Amino acid sequence: MLRSVLFCVFLVAFSPVLAFAQHGLLYTISSGDSVLYLAGGFPLGKPEAYPLPGNLDEAFAASEGLAVKMIPEDTPEARAMIQSLAQYPEGDGLSQHVSEPNLFNLITMGFEPVSTERMRPWVLASILYRTAADSLEYSSELGMESHYLALAREQGKTVRSLDNQESIYTMLLDAYEEAPDELLEICFKDLAEAGTHLPAVMAAIMSGDEDLAAEVLFGEERSPAEERFHDRMFFSYNEFLADGLEELLATDQTWFVVLHAGHVLTDRGLPTLLEQRGYSVERY
Repeated sequence: MLRSVLFCVFLVAFSPVLAFAQHGLLYTISSGDSVLYLAGGFPLGKPEAYPLPGNLDEAFAASEGLAVKMIPEDTPEARAMIQSLAQYPEGDGLSQHVSEPNLFNLITMGFEPVSTERMRPWVLASILYRTAADSLEYSSELGMESHYLALAREQGKTVRSLDNQESIYTMLLDAYEEAPDELLEICFKDLAEAGTHLPAVMAAIMSGDEDLAAEVLFGEERSPAEERFHDRMFFSYNEFLADGLEELLATDQTWFVVLHAGHVLTDRGLPTLLEQRGYSVERY
């Protein structure tokens, strides 16, 4: 269902059992002498998520470069860009797009109408999800991308991003503008279930079982708004990411790529797309 995926877009939880997993979601993509290792991972974690499955560290050690979806920037320009995407323009506001029951729900969660009226739904959802992550003691520094970024920089590996903050935040903005009420309602339900639901979701992902992980993330019946969200944030977007992976494969370096696990699952995931484009794809 969307709740599994939508919450994981903002934060991903872990169960202690994951520390004992032997094989993460990892694929070897190759063409001739060009090799790329593609890992499906998590953006936030806890100390008990480590050590990671051994196949991930082996592939990272064998790589000369690391690529992730986005490397956050904290510059005046980046902050100005985020602010422009986060706020409605003058004359527009949240109350013109969100139902009264959902506005009331925001008030009960501590948001004052005077402070939220200019805020777009995707920003409010981001704040709510991040607050939930903090309360459950999950950290972005312990996410897989951050973990390998730190290691890559320590070891002098090449580091690249496949996309940028503006593009990704614009996707979130567009998704929430299409169905603000429905996606906010799902957000509210997510928050109530986060402590029990997300550990099960991520246990499935990091078990290395593709079918189980795909069923947990994408398998249940979804509303049209949920289908559009999945397509925008994962399936259609995978075509863009596949182009980026092809660019990496055209270099003379071996790459280790870490992306949200949702990008590597189902027949619209990156392993299948790259196989359809003529690359050799194997589980590592």
